[in-house]
Amino acid sequence: MMSTTESQLMANMPLPPQPQSQISQQSGESQSQPSTSSSNRQSISSKSRRAPREVRFGAYILGSTLGEGEFGKVKLGWRKDGKQPSQAAIKLIRRNCIPRGSEKENKIYREINALKKLAHPNIVRLEEVLQNDKYIGIVLEYASGGELFDYILEHRYLKESMACRLFAQLVSGVDYMHSKASMVMTL
Repeated sequence: MMSTTESQLMANMPLPPQPQSQISQQSGESQSQPSTSSSNRQSISSKSRRAPREVRFGAYILGSTLGEGEFGKVKLGWRKDGKQPSQAAIKLIRRNCIPRGSEKENKIYREINALKKLAHPNIVRLEEVLQNDKYIGIVLEYASGGELFDYILEHRYLKESMACRLFAQLVSGVDYMHSKASMVMTL
């Protein structure tokens, strides 16, 4: 569903090097050896720690990668301004990987238009679509449960009651999509 994304935005970005502070010398020690007192070691280690850099897309701060798809990565995003949603899944699609007028571009806009029409408890909700000169960001409701496939692998099987509940939710969502004449290609 998405293209590859810019590695600096998508990967854990390395922080720029910061200048090392001078290590204080105790009187009486030679100039070539740094002080080894515990207070100096603590101040050195606290100075070398760096605050994580916030990567933003629109009003959202981007976090860890939730998954990858055909057109790029899905990142966890959250807002600090107190507006809803506080957490969201953001599909980041790199514009330069999608030629104008191509089938890929049509597929992305079909997905966006289909999501705009859907409002069902078992289908993630489209919150908004953000764009800048490098990316298209599809902001979706964050479903914290993870991948069903991963859950099954971890637990080896589903109990019958759980399988029935999940299957009913799946059928309900697919039926709703059919009633809205939506294609079910993105299941």
